[in-house]
Amino acid sequence: MTYDNLLIEADREGTVVKEKDIPGYGGRTYGNRIAIHKDILTSIEKTCVLAEELGHYHTTVGKIRNQSLAENRKQELHARLHGYDRLIGLTGIIRAYQHRCQNLAEMAEYLEVTEAFLKEALELYRQKYGTGAEIDNYIVIFEPQLAVMECPKCGNENCQVTTETTTSGRDFSAGKGCCGALLLGPIGILCGACGKGKQVHSTTYWVCPNCGNKFKA
Repeated sequence: MTYDNLLIEADREGTVVKEKDIPGYGGRTYGNRIAIHKDILTSIEKTCVLAEELGHYHTTVGKIRNQSLAENRKQELHARLHGYDRLIGLTGIIRAYQHRCQNLAEMAEYLEVTEAFLKEALELYRQKYGTGAEIDNYIVIFEPQLAVMECPKCGNENCQVTTETTTSGRDFSAGKGCCGALLLGPIGILCGACGKGKQVHSTTYWVCPNCGNKFKA
C-alpha cells in the first residue's frame, strides 16, 4: 500500500493527517489528529509510521508514553500489531511467497514496507502465533525460520509433519566381550566392543496427503 493510498484510508476513517516538525518522533497521535514528521525521507517510511499511528488511533486509550507500565506496553504492542496487519498480515506473507520473494529485503520491497518494519512484524507474529499459523489453506511457519508450506510436487498446502527415526552402529555386547576375553584375552574385550557407538537419528519430513510426496522440513 502506498503512502497516498493510506492517507485516503485515514481520511475515510475520520483522521486528519499533517506533516509537521516533531523531532524525536516519527509520528504522534492526538485524538483524531495524526502528525507525521516532515523530515522522514521516503514515502515507504512514512507509510509505516502512519500505519502504526492509525493503530494507536483505533486501539489506544489514554496516554501511554510511560512504557515502564505493563498496561502501556500492552497497548503499544496492540497498536503496532494493528499497523503490521494493515500493511503485511499473514496474507501479505503468503502473497510475498507466491511472488517468489527469496529474502526479507525482497519481501519488504514487494510489500512496500521498510525491512525494519517487516522484521518487527514477524517477531510480533512469532509471539502471537508461536511456531506457525494456518490461513486460506496455507501454513505460515515462523520457527525455526520463516516459511510458507505447500507441496513442491503438486502445490497442495495441507501437508502434515512426521518424524522418522533411524539408528546406526551397534551397542556394546557384553556377551561378545566375555567370549572374546575367553578366546583372545584382553584383545577379545576390544573386539567385543567393536559394536559400541549406537546412534539415533531423527529426521522431520512433510508429507503431502494429496500426492504422497515426502520432503524435508
